[in-house]
Amino acid sequence: KIISTITDFTAQEFISFLENKNELQKVLLFTEGGSCEGAMAIKDYIETHRKKVQFYCIGKIESSGIIILSAGKNNVSYKNCTFGTHKPIVGNGSIRNSWLHRKKLRLYIELIQSLTPKIRIKRKMIYLTAREALEHKLISKII
Repeated sequence: KIISTITDFTAQEFISFLENKNELQKVLLFTEGGSCEGAMAIKDYIETHRKKVQFYCIGKIESSGIIILSAGKNNVSYKNCTFGTHKPIVGNGSIRNSWLHRKKLRLYIELIQSLTPKIRIKRKMIYLTAREALEHKLISKII
């Protein structure tokens, strides 16, 4: 199973794939990110239902892909994979001043900062090499 662009549909599809699986699932993860809600749904499902998922990171893991990655156990990365994160952008690029958007923004920032506590996240993308991702404990091993 490969996860690419994260949408609400691909999140539902991936959750359906995991539903009847009890053994360890090795999943290739290559994503530019996408829907924050979709990524959080996948993370919540894996953690709530105690699914055993090990992600193999190839190419790039960006944006909400970092959220999905955080749900896996003993994640592995190929040596040339890059990891990117940023403060979230809502809607057309400007953060709307609604209660719901502010809450999602706060949850997302708290989650990303808990995953990468030594990195100060700015609006633009911040990239990590596989070695730096290993140092920040986003992955457990480089192959």
